[in-house]
Amino acid sequence: MLGFSEDQFARLAEALQSRAGFGFAVADNGRIIRDYGSGYDWKRVDRITMSPADMIAESRRWGEPQITIDLDGGFVWCVPVFLNNEVVGGLFAGVGRPTAEDGGPRFVHNAAWSLLELAERTNLCNSAQMRQNRLAALSDARRAEALHATKQFKNPRDIYLIEEAKLLRAIMHRDLDLAREIINNILIGVYQMGSRRFEMLKPLVLEMVVQMYRAGVEEGADPTELLGLNSGMLVDLLAVEDEYALNLWLTRWLEIYVNVRFNEKPPKLPRSLAPVILYIKNNISKPITRDRVAKACNLSASYLSRLLKTATGYTFSRLLNRFRCDYACSLLEHTSLTASEVAFAAGFNDQSYFTKVFKHHLGVTPGAYRRR
Repeated sequence: MLGFSEDQFARLAEALQSRAGFGFAVADNGRIIRDYGSGYDWKRVDRITMSPADMIAESRRWGEPQITIDLDGGFVWCVPVFLNNEVVGGLFAGVGRPTAEDGGPRFVHNAAWSLLELAERTNLCNSAQMRQNRLAALSDARRAEALHATKQFKNPRDIYLIEEAKLLRAIMHRDLDLAREIINNILIGVYQMGSRRFEMLKPLVLEMVVQMYRAGVEEGADPTELLGLNSGMLVDLLAVEDEYALNLWLTRWLEIYVNVRFNEKPPKLPRSLAPVILYIKNNISKPITRDRVAKACNLSASYLSRLLKTATGYTFSRLLNRFRCDYACSLLEHTSLTASEVAFAAGFNDQSYFTKVFKHHLGVTPGAYRRR
C-alpha cells in the first residue's frame, strides 16, 4: 500500500494506539483507503472543512500536522506519506465533538504531533524534508516580522543601534542561533530600507562589524584577539560582490566572533556592602549561605538580597559564584593545584558543578583558562 509494507503501517498503528488511544487512516489521491482503528467516521469526509488532498499539501508545505475541523464540531488532522522524497498519500486521524471538548485544544495538538513523530520514526514521513519546510516557514514569518519592525526607522543605522545590546548578549552567551537570527533581521531591515541596493548593504555591514568590535572591547573582549579576527575577514569582505557571498561571509565571521573570550566585568560595589564582601572573601573556601552572611553583617536576609540586587544587579548566589570564580582564576594562574583542588579551595564541593559555573562566568573551562 502506497509502496510500503503492511508491517510498517501496523507498527505505526500499535505505537499510536499505545500513546494516544486511537489509530489512523491511510489516504491515497485524497481518498481514505484503509482505517487502522482511527475511531473516526470517514464516511463523513465531505463534512470536513478541507479536502484530504488539500490537507496533505498544506501539511507538507508547513512541515507540521495540518489540523482542521468538521461541520459537527470535531477535529481532523493529517501528515503526508513520503516515498523517495515524493508525497504519495497521507495519514489521517480525528475525533468527534465530545472527545474534542473533553480533551481540549492541547489534546488535539499533542495527538497531531504524535502522529507526525511516530510516522517519521516508522519512515512513513520524511523527517528531514518536514523539518526543512518547517524552518523555511518560520524563517518567512520572522522575515515578515523584521520588515514590519523596520517601518518605525528612518535611518538604516538605527536598526543596528536598537539591536546591538541584544546581539552582544547572544554572542557573550555563545547563542549562535539567536545571534544569527538578530543579524538576519538587521540585514533584512537595512536591505529593505536601502531600496534593495547591494551597494548600500555592504558598507553598512562593514560599519556593523566595526561597531561590534568596539562593543566587544567595551564588554571585556581581548582587543588583540578581535583585531586578529577582523583583519583577515575584512580583506575577504572587500572581495564580496553579491548577497549570497555576503551571507556566507557573515556566517563565517559570526561563528569565529562568537568564540572570542569575554571577561565578565565584576559589579561595582558600594561601600555599604563592604562588610558583606569582606565576609565572603574571608570565608571563600567554606560553605556560605545568604542567611549566614546576613547574620554576620547584622542584616536581614531579605534586605541583603534587595541591597545586592539594587546595588549590583546580581543575586546573592550569582555574586558568590562570581567571587568564587575570581578566586579560582587566581589559583589557576599562580599555583599548580589540580582543577579538583582549585574547585574545593574556591568553595565548590563538586568539580563538575565548578566547571559548569566557571564556564558560565568566564566562557571557558578551568583547564582551558589555565592553558591560555
